[in-house]
Amino acid sequence: MIAEIICVGDELVLGEVLNTNAQFLSKELLSLGINCKKHTIVKDKINDIKYAINNSIKASSFIILTGGLGPTDDDITMQAIAQAFDVDLVLNNDILSEIENFFKVRNIQMPVSNKKQAFIPDGATILNNPVGTAPGIIWEVKKNTFILVFPGVPYEMTEMWNQSAKDYLKNISSENIIIKNLKHFGIPEAKIGEKIKNIMTKDNPHVAPYVDNGTTRIRIKAHSESIEKSKTLLENTEKEILKRTAEYFYGYDNDTLESVVGQLLKDKNLTLSMAESCTGGLISSKLTDISGSSEYIKLNLITYSNEAKVNMINVKEQTLINHGAVSAETAEEMAKGIKQLSGCDIGLGITGIAGPTGGTPEKPVGLVYIGVCNHESLNVYKVQLNSKLPRFKMKTLACDYALNFLRLFLLSS
Repeated sequence: MIAEIICVGDELVLGEVLNTNAQFLSKELLSLGINCKKHTIVKDKINDIKYAINNSIKASSFIILTGGLGPTDDDITMQAIAQAFDVDLVLNNDILSEIENFFKVRNIQMPVSNKKQAFIPDGATILNNPVGTAPGIIWEVKKNTFILVFPGVPYEMTEMWNQSAKDYLKNISSENIIIKNLKHFGIPEAKIGEKIKNIMTKDNPHVAPYVDNGTTRIRIKAHSESIEKSKTLLENTEKEILKRTAEYFYGYDNDTLESVVGQLLKDKNLTLSMAESCTGGLISSKLTDISGSSEYIKLNLITYSNEAKVNMINVKEQTLINHGAVSAETAEEMAKGIKQLSGCDIGLGITGIAGPTGGTPEKPVGLVYIGVCNHESLNVYKVQLNSKLPRFKMKTLACDYALNFLRLFLLSS
């Protein structure tokens, strides 16, 4: 079954507002066995909306519109739908009463313009809005062809979707789709593509790699007439992929490097302290974004200057003179120094050149050293990032490399 999404609003076309509604709906539709064929964004113009509807109705079973349901003159989505299907807009007194009550309980006089929101195309079924004044509709405009209309406000749209529209579509869709993402770090998309090349040629499950900020995600999508068969198809493919990519694999779906590291620290009952230089506290920020991180985070310092390295975590002045702030020796002493200072189980130190200035032929921009130690051992990792990356991207990637090396260190210890 095929769906198309039409999002209405000048603010979307002009790029003033990010179109999160289309992303949300596409994911939700896919989970119901409905493939989204196209996203269309149109301005608040009747003819533009009608044109988009007329194009979509030719090829799709579901046309989902968001936006243009407000009380102002430029909110014309319902009017455009009525014209597209040559029906009248009719006043629904139940909706009008709900809108009036919405204002009454807030002790506000209802603006006359809000009455406009109580008019829906003749023949459409109301989709109640539990958090706003604009109702939506679900309408089978012809056999096996449905139009669903939601407000453009994201939290209103998601509430309406979850409370009623989702179950409605679930009863219509006959296909069971399961999706799982296998997340990998430290391997380029092209290389992982080579490893799973023959698996990617299959239709079902469909397998494809995607890259984002150093993480390569392999998406597996399996579908069949039963949920059990879909699960079997997916699980068999997952096993085959991980046989080839396990050394880079770190988690599934919503897992992040920081959440995986946090879970490992909890499972092993270990504490961690960090001394950050080039990342400026970004690793600490990511790890402490995880709820419950106080169980394993002991002390985090930003030792950006040489003075801070010497005075706070006992990096030797001679080490800085002989090898420089960006060196394996300094990263080693940072890791050992923060561990000794805090009394934690695992110490991590990171130092590097985030750019765009500060590089030399011997130590170019993007050079990063990461030290990780426990009571028995110490590892220092060297990474050379792309020197042309913008500074924040450089810091983010250095942070993720540090988290991944920390993950591998925890797994091996």
